[in-house]
Amino acid sequence: MLELFPFVAFITVVLLVWAVSSPGTPSLAERLKKHGYLPTSGQVPELSKPFSRRVLFPIMEGLGGKLARITPERMQTTAKEKLELAQARISPSTFLVITAGLGVVLPLLLLSPSLKDGRVGPRELIFALVLFFVGVR
Repeated sequence: MLELFPFVAFITVVLLVWAVSSPGTPSLAERLKKHGYLPTSGQVPELSKPFSRRVLFPIMEGLGGKLARITPERMQTTAKEKLELAQARISPSTFLVITAGLGVVLPLLLLSPSLKDGRVGPRELIFALVLFFVGVR
């Protein structure tokens, strides 16, 4: 066991030196130039935003706008009041999209193995209905 100590100590020192002396990460423009893409000055701030801000939030807002058109006004005002009480920073339409998504996704996750096998029993259907109401509430 003692004969392994020098080897372990050497590997530890090498990893520490490597971690401390690693080069800094290049900027976004440098990484894009490396792959042959030359962004304009207006594209760099947009590309430096996180994926969720550039892609997911616009999709959620678009779906939320469509869902808001068919959602009853009372449900929208209730969602808005709940979000204000919770001091959440999302719009009521986005909240409704997430709620509807959970109401559909949770039961599908439960039912997918049964649907794949072709046998959906009453127990699975009851659980799926319970998960639907949990997701929607």
